[in-house]
Amino acid sequence: MTRVKLDSKPGTVTLPRQDFLSRLELVEPALSDNSALPILSNIVFNKTSVLAYNDLIAIEVPFDTGIVGAVDGKLLINLLKASRAKTVDLLVDDGCLTIKAATAKLKLPVLDEKSFVFKMPEPRGASRILFVEKIAGPVEHCLRSISKDAAIVEQSGVTMVFDKQGIGLYSTNAQSLSLANVNMTGNTDLRIALPAPFCKQLLGLAIDGAKLHVCKDYVLMTAGNAKLFSRLILVDQGKEINYQKVIDSNIPKGMKPALRPKTLDLVVKRAEVVAGKEGRTTITVEHGKMKFYTASGGGEVVDYLEADKAQPDVAISVQPRYLADTNDFKFMTVINSCVIFADDNNRNIYMAASSSVKS
Repeated sequence: MTRVKLDSKPGTVTLPRQDFLSRLELVEPALSDNSALPILSNIVFNKTSVLAYNDLIAIEVPFDTGIVGAVDGKLLINLLKASRAKTVDLLVDDGCLTIKAATAKLKLPVLDEKSFVFKMPEPRGASRILFVEKIAGPVEHCLRSISKDAAIVEQSGVTMVFDKQGIGLYSTNAQSLSLANVNMTGNTDLRIALPAPFCKQLLGLAIDGAKLHVCKDYVLMTAGNAKLFSRLILVDQGKEINYQKVIDSNIPKGMKPALRPKTLDLVVKRAEVVAGKEGRTTITVEHGKMKFYTASGGGEVVDYLEADKAQPDVAISVQPRYLADTNDFKFMTVINSCVIFADDNNRNIYMAASSSVKS
């Protein structure tokens, strides 16, 4: 990135528009729609970095602008997207950011440093430091079962449980449950819950060598000079979900995994089309055949698949949307309470319930 001062207007900096825009888009997910607190919808410029934060997460990436102040983030991003200029000139003067892009000249009000209510913490005093590459896959796996109802706090993120054997990651939305295990010995007991927005940005910002610093009431990911911050989800004591109990009560001991049908994806897609968002599909397994039956006001669809010899005879009803995007699993077993997907070593397991998951 180049930065030059223009002789005609001291204090003006010239930046490549696309480079500038790409850095702003990295922090955009942390912009809030809450107009009651303008700073939460603003991008903060700290001379050599750009930062955005809301009441849950914060993202900071390095970028040398020489500017100190904050402006409406989404408005700035959309204005830059609406330009084809190769470079933009920026000047902060008299409480405004003036942006010159080719023949266009734009002005945005600037909030000064007194309005800043957040400063990115340094990664010090962490009780755990993990390489993100160790947990990125398990976190992505667990995102499939995040609840969209933020009011149910204990279901709004990914829970990490540390013990001497390793790290277990879990999530549930009451209709499905995802769990993953990471081998990492030497841990002491600890349970934390990561908000879903943090988990999604962790995957987007992860690079080789990125680290996750687990502190008392927050987590901080460092990826090169970029930082991702989040407060931990505080779950009332006694409301924590006993995931092991859910697994033990739904998966019979000694159950042999059945191979996942190779053509399941197309069957599920057809069922989703007919069922819609809330419709259900009846799965019946009998005499080595799997029948998928879906009906709605718009029509019905029936599919048949060969059942693996390890698959027991059963009949259940599930929402087909919870069976989608499971092609990364080798095994699929249908039992009375749920459909279970697993990989070779049961490191990753996904359960789609025939009714609410029992806890």
